[in-house]
Amino acid sequence: MIRRYAPALVLALAASSSTMLFAQGSQSADEQAIREAIARYDKGERNTIMASDRVFWSDATRRPTVGSEQGEESPNIRVPLATRVPNSQRNKTMPAHIEVAKSGDLAYEYSNGELSVDTKDSRHLVMPQGILRVWRKEAGQWKIAAMFTRVIEDAGTPPRSQGK
Repeated sequence: MIRRYAPALVLALAASSSTMLFAQGSQSADEQAIREAIARYDKGERNTIMASDRVFWSDATRRPTVGSEQGEESPNIRVPLATRVPNSQRNKTMPAHIEVAKSGDLAYEYSNGELSVDTKDSRHLVMPQGILRVWRKEAGQWKIAAMFTRVIEDAGTPPRSQGK
């Protein structure tokens, strides 16, 4: 009985595989565009990839912020903003998973990352972090619609310090 249906099964699998490969190909172009946007984010080019109505929350603020809203600093922040050298923050993102919706207009990404800052007492601190972002395609461009980031060390472990 299996031999009887084998040709039809092979044909059906081949057709579905080519459809899946085509779909993956279009998603891989979107995934590549998101990876490029992540690289621009890490270089500090954030204004062009952040949606104007984005939601952002990190362990630096008490609650999520929306759009360009400035959040209130969290009392639990590892390196208080007042102790940081202005504009010294750098991000390094290593995407672990990017999933683009079949609709092609939404995606999510989970990444491991490093947040590094210089402090006013001449230390360079590096903090590993977890990053979860929701991406939305606007006018053909991927924008960050929501972002949650958190230092992933144990609460009792201080940030790693590197000499300058």
